[in-house]
Amino acid sequence: MRRLLALAGAACIVALWSCADDEETPPVDTLNEVDLPAVRAILDANDLTGIAPLQVATPDAGYTRVIELNLRPSATGGATIDTIPPDIGRLTGLTTLFLDNNGIRSLPPQIGALRGLTYLSATYNSLQSLPAELMTLPALEDLMLSHNQITAIPSTVGGLSRLQALRIDYNLLQGLPYQVTALNALVEFDFTHNNVCDLDTNTQQWLINRNLITVDWKTAQDGCP
Repeated sequence: MRRLLALAGAACIVALWSCADDEETPPVDTLNEVDLPAVRAILDANDLTGIAPLQVATPDAGYTRVIELNLRPSATGGATIDTIPPDIGRLTGLTTLFLDNNGIRSLPPQIGALRGLTYLSATYNSLQSLPAELMTLPALEDLMLSHNQITAIPSTVGGLSRLQALRIDYNLLQGLPYQVTALNALVEFDFTHNNVCDLDTNTQQWLINRNLITVDWKTAQDGCP
């Protein structure tokens, strides 16, 4: 009997110990401990200290992650941003990112950490190049890059297996990498008003067969003879 009581007592002690451990290690509050501080860092990097993170960030229904970030001037009271710091890579719950109508010159490679991102719009900025990591996002469906100064599409573009729409018109492209032919989900592709005057035969035929360009595609380019 004494042995049974001793075992029961030990079990109670173990149970209490376990409960105590549970109380000492509560679940991480990702929204308040990771996501919102990351948004704060992005705003601070652009001297937007007077804007609250939740003014530009939208959490999910359960208030566990930031799923949308809107950094357009219409969301920041008219203020513009010119830098996206590496902190953007901490927002791994993002599905939608709006960066339009700013003075952004580059995107950090940490943007490749946004594995759930489906929509990215960065039109009307000053982007000159794109990080290779951007072109490996597995969930990205819409990529809007019109009206920038981009000179080339990275050869890693073929990694965007779910990409349906790519708008990169009004840039400074000199050509297209043949890897665009790996974009089998693509249904909309606008690269008009660039300097793409020549395409290799296979790429051109692939684009025509998919109704992504017409036979007179050159007429929509700038600077072509």
